[in-house]
Amino acid sequence: MGMGISSTGAVGQGGVQAWQQSQQSMQSLSQALAAGDLDSAKKAYASLTANGNNKSASDPGSPLGQLGQALKNGDVAGAQKAFSQMKASHGHHHHKAAAPAATQSSSATGTTGGMVNTYA
Repeated sequence: MGMGISSTGAVGQGGVQAWQQSQQSMQSLSQALAAGDLDSAKKAYASLTANGNNKSASDPGSPLGQLGQALKNGDVAGAQKAFSQMKASHGHHHHKAAAPAATQSSSATGTTGGMVNTYA
């Protein structure tokens, strides 16, 4: 038999809830930074990084890490800049909780990853 992945087994209800919480935290963080509300931004950042799926928060070179450092230092302008960078690069950042189950078996297509001769 194949190695199929059920739609409920890979992400599960807990993964969906974690993803929704992450989205809510991002929205709260965005609103707090737009308003210049440092305390609310710190709370939203803590909520965003609390579930452990954002390992880049501990990387000082990542936008999320820079955002956390700016918030810790009370630098609203720096936090806003880091948040803008984070949103700009969001298309290249993947949250494990949000990954669809189908992507787990995408290598079963039989391709080798090598060059394809289109002139044959």
